[in-house]
Amino acid sequence: MDRVEEIESAIDRLPPEDYKRVLAWFREDEQSRWDEQMDRDSSEGRLDFLFTEAEGESAADVKSVASRRFRGCFTQLPADDQKLAVKNYELWRQDPYHPSLRFRRLKGNADRFTVRAGDRYRALGRVTAVDKPT
Repeated sequence: MDRVEEIESAIDRLPPEDYKRVLAWFREDEQSRWDEQMDRDSSEGRLDFLFTEAEGESAADVKSVASRRFRGCFTQLPADDQKLAVKNYELWRQDPYHPSLRFRRLKGNADRFTVRAGDRYRALGRVTAVDKPT
């Protein structure tokens, strides 16, 4: 039995509460690793083309805009993932810093952000203007 099989076997034998704890830890670890990768990709310029594309499509008076690429990718998602993304977008509009969204600034880019759209998807955003108080 190799190491991965040993781990799988140990997880199979866990009581339900311990299994839930391991699962929660694994999900959090996976999201943290994803955050780190997004920061590296952003800092190294690998996401620049996405922001350039979106800039060409947004109107000056729009608070939030989805690029053509985003809309195309969104329509390819399974229906349940689309519903979750819409739900999380609405949550973001009400409370951008809700813990479940992991909304945060990308390292090395003061105007770029990432937000969780579900366990397997993220959305990228860029602040292009700040509203002036009226």
